[in-house]
Parts: sequence; C-alpha cells; structure tokens
Amino acid sequence: MPTRIAEYYNELQHREGLEPVELVAQWEQRDIEAISAAFRSAFAESRITEQTIPIRDRSTNQSIGNQVADFFVPTINRLDFIGPNTLVNIRLEASVSHRLLAEATHRSTTIP
Repeated sequence: MPTRIAEYYNELQHREGLEPVELVAQWEQRDIEAISAAFRSAFAESRITEQTIPIRDRSTNQSIGNQVADFFVPTINRLDFIGPNTLVNIRLEASVSHRLLAEATHRSTTIP
C-alpha cells in the first residue's frame, strides 16, 4: 500500500528511537519553474530530441525500451519534484514506480 514519503521518513526515525523531524518539504513553485526552464534549455541546446537512437536488429520490445533508456538516461532523466505527499512503496527501502509518479499529487515537468 503506498504511503506518503514524509510519513515513511517519520516512521523510520521513530523506529530508530529518534524524535521525528521533517526531512522533506514542498517545492516552491518558483524553484520548480526555474529548474524546469534550465532543463528545457539544456534539451534545446543539446538537440537531444533530434538524435538517432541506435537499436540492435531483432530486439524485443523490452530490449528496445532498455536501449532507449541506456541512450538517454546518461544525458537526462525524468524530472519529478518529490515532496512530502509523494506516495512510495515500502519494503526494506522506499521506491517510486512510474505508475505512482503518474498518479501522484506532486508537481512534475515533462521536457520535450
């Protein structure tokens, strides 16, 4: 069951015998806009969207997805502004899935 990331960090501190302190905060809109603008500018200047992605012959759909990720991730990754209300799956660690990010209430910017 997804849990707000702020609650997760507070629970971890509590389990460690610590008095919980807030470790995450909401992003300020002006900061989100400035960071997003910087990434948009970097994308435009690098012309990354105009590059051809080398795909090996007879690749499966999963392999193609991995090859695309291997090509782009070193250059740029998705930009999510994770805040205290972002939902995470709790195991032995917190993880964020694409589904949770898509359904989340935090701000997100897609860079073309």
